[in-house]
Amino acid sequence: MKNSPSWNLSEIYRGAEDPELYKDLNAAYVRAVSFCLSYKDKIDDTALDARTLCSAIKEYESIHEQGLKPKVFAFLIYSSNTLDNKYQSLFQDVSEKWHKILNETAFFILELTALPETLLSELASHPCLSDYRHFLLRLIPKKPYTLSLEEEKIIKTKELSGKQAFALLYDELIGSLSFPVEINGKIRQSGIDQIRHVLQLPDPLLREKTLDIYLHRLGEHEIVFKNIINALMLDYHQEERIRGFSSPMHNMHLLNEVNEEMIETMMMVTEENYPLIRRYFRTKAELLGLKRLKVSDIFAPLQEETFHITFKDATEIVLDALKGLDPVFYSIASDLFKKKRIDAETRKGKLNGAFCKCGPPSQAPYISMAYSGNIKDIITLAHELGHGIHYRLASKQSYLNFEPRPVIAETASTFFELVINAHLLEKDEFQDWKYRLVASQIEGFYITIFRQNVLTRFELSMHNLRRDHRLTGEEISNIWREENYRLFGETVEITPACKWGWISIPHFIHLPFYCYSYIFGNLLAIILYQNYIDYGWNFLEKVIEILSGGSSRPSIQILNEIGLDPQNRSFWEKAFDYIGRMVDFMEKSKR
Repeated sequence: MKNSPSWNLSEIYRGAEDPELYKDLNAAYVRAVSFCLSYKDKIDDTALDARTLCSAIKEYESIHEQGLKPKVFAFLIYSSNTLDNKYQSLFQDVSEKWHKILNETAFFILELTALPETLLSELASHPCLSDYRHFLLRLIPKKPYTLSLEEEKIIKTKELSGKQAFALLYDELIGSLSFPVEINGKIRQSGIDQIRHVLQLPDPLLREKTLDIYLHRLGEHEIVFKNIINALMLDYHQEERIRGFSSPMHNMHLLNEVNEEMIETMMMVTEENYPLIRRYFRTKAELLGLKRLKVSDIFAPLQEETFHITFKDATEIVLDALKGLDPVFYSIASDLFKKKRIDAETRKGKLNGAFCKCGPPSQAPYISMAYSGNIKDIITLAHELGHGIHYRLASKQSYLNFEPRPVIAETASTFFELVINAHLLEKDEFQDWKYRLVASQIEGFYITIFRQNVLTRFELSMHNLRRDHRLTGEEISNIWREENYRLFGETVEITPACKWGWISIPHFIHLPFYCYSYIFGNLLAIILYQNYIDYGWNFLEKVIEILSGGSSRPSIQILNEIGLDPQNRSFWEKAFDYIGRMVDFMEKSKR
């Protein structure tokens, strides 16, 4: 959309050719080598004392902070245009040098993990290591799955020509694709973000034709995407066997510090509520005058949008809502706008989807999205700002305690979606759009809860089948259809071209089994929001406490401390009660 901003990365480096970038990268490498010489083979139970370990940890963090600065910059500039050869080369070169830093410092965590459990617990209790208590304790459950230093180095080095190479191929191929869309008699080549915009337009034939063209275009490259995902799954399974993980999701459970039973309960409760989203789809079909929806109708507007919201107006709406919520939220978000840390332009080659990227805690987050001026874009902006606010609140933590666990990482984003949606519902100029806003929120839950459950079940089924043999494109597509049908039933028509929908999901490529974290984070956000509505400012302080914690404590412990228990299935059911009330509202609107 015109007048949508692009980000200014000069706060990090002046550009791809800024000599300071390689100066920082090389300095971090030199420090990493020195760190290795100083501490390698000395992190043992005979000579280690708490103060020495504390000094070593702080140097380890500082090296990674310095090295991540160019790494994040290279990713951001590459994501702004994945088709630019200069940016591709920079990202690859910086990634290779970053891996050298990781290799030099890899011994440290491994030697710490090899310490006796009793010593790790003793060190974690020492006053000078109090800030790193959880970091040290969470090494204990990882002990059985940690390899030798040389094995870990080999795995990291091979990632450059293996996992990362395939991921880059996927991103560049997706970024290079264009799709011919005919609007008002004119054919124009559109990227994926423009396709998403067309699927929200009122013309049902245009939506159906556009989705069909989009999916068939992806299907033309099925042989490439099929080989990418097969290779990545094989690599994943080989490492899984080497480390001794008990299931494909085991590694993600360790990262999230959750148990399999709790996640399975969450997903089962989600599946028990599939009829809830089907009720909404039936209601939407009636409101649109259709017998049933097609996949291309899911995001169709219930009212034709006769206005477009400029990015400037969207900024004012969001900041106004945050100012009324808490000054700290307003201050952080305002800073992201003022310092041009948001890229909202729509352009070819831009990395697919919206994201908020942050490296070390000392570095500000940056947001990328494609803003076209509709209500959903305001909600997307609120979502990514939520991530940015989360990062800044957690930035008081040091590097090893900073990055929120995935199950918590998606919480702030949805919480702020709910806040902004409620703010819009209160504004006079949006009163005529009440049903549209509620529908948009339900469709947001479809994407981030119900659909993520489908993606997780699909991914798990695909991985389990890949253990037996290399999958054909048809086998992958059959699993995709089956899992989508489990959600939709007969309420949504799944057209033949939908068989290629799996190609468009980058999480399968970049972050295996991340998708269930969306379910957890979004259901948790609903529960936090309900508590905020019930208890007001006092509970909002607890939300800030959760977001400020980073990974300094286990996610479940943080929730238990404020009286929430995700081990209990009733915890999840309460969130679906909230969604159910919204569906009830939509059903009443058709009478």
